[in-house]
Amino acid sequence: MSVTEVAKMAGVSRMTVSRVVNDDPRVKPETARQVRAAIATLNYVPPSPLSDGRRRKSRSVVGLHTSRIAVLIPDTNADAMRTTLSGRLLHGVDGPVDEHRLQMLLTRLPAPRTLPACIDRRQVDGVLVRYIDSAWLFDALSDIPVVWIFSSALVGEARDHVDTDDTAVGTLALDFLRGRGHRHLATFNDMHGHPAHLRRIERFSQKARIDGPPPRRVDMDGIGQEALNRQFARLLQPDDRPTGFFLPGTGLIVSRVQHAIRAAGFLPGQDIDLIGCGHDHHLVEAMYPQPANIDIQPEAIGTAAAELLIWRLGNPAAPVRQVTIPPKLMLPPA
Repeated sequence: MSVTEVAKMAGVSRMTVSRVVNDDPRVKPETARQVRAAIATLNYVPPSPLSDGRRRKSRSVVGLHTSRIAVLIPDTNADAMRTTLSGRLLHGVDGPVDEHRLQMLLTRLPAPRTLPACIDRRQVDGVLVRYIDSAWLFDALSDIPVVWIFSSALVGEARDHVDTDDTAVGTLALDFLRGRGHRHLATFNDMHGHPAHLRRIERFSQKARIDGPPPRRVDMDGIGQEALNRQFARLLQPDDRPTGFFLPGTGLIVSRVQHAIRAAGFLPGQDIDLIGCGHDHHLVEAMYPQPANIDIQPEAIGTAAAELLIWRLGNPAAPVRQVTIPPKLMLPPA
């Protein structure tokens, strides 16, 4: 029996099964009981942890010595590990990890500019690093195989990385709004300076100018709901007011913009169309009306990153590789 069969019977992810096997306190008691019941029913025997650092003999991969990889969230705040985006990435990473019978260590920075103790060649074979905004990690991780996630703007072509296709995100957003008949457009960015957001907006604006007026652009940081309401009250004046908005950020800002549009006297989905890039499907589906959404497919990104790292371990001298994952347009129900 495999961990996949246990996960299917218990109705959970393979990562959850692994956490139950390792007595992870984050698993809810009821979920843990379901998993253990499935383990007992299927007579599943979990692989023993590798406490002595020896290479696993079964299904071993060239370059694996500890059979452990680390996933580093380069943030000192534990909340960064609990986001929907992080969860979806880890769900994708879990596939190759399970396939090769590896162990995955999830960790963060214990202090600013300080690596966790587990990031060491004696303890892990390689590291997956989610987006970083500082170059100090390049030097800190120079002696261990690394695949960078969401960091293409910073790492360039010099390092293995996996990223979403941000130009495709901008194109999908424009095609959707143009398809809905919108000529006067705007972008609203709640994370000014975010490189992925900027790439998406740049592509959106470039294509929009081909067959219409340049989109109006609003960039703000740390904005409260009242200030957002005032901003949209000014933005939605009668003269050439935008009727289609592209929000390159997450679902939460889309919900707040919907509120601001209503406060300005307009109806989202009727007077004003929105398209965002939310990672939390439940949040997007709970909005009324449900907006169009561009999914950057974090699970596919996590899977590609783990596969690339495992390949790199067996091919240390091979040329650098970059993998780009296409986004997916999620239309609201008709």
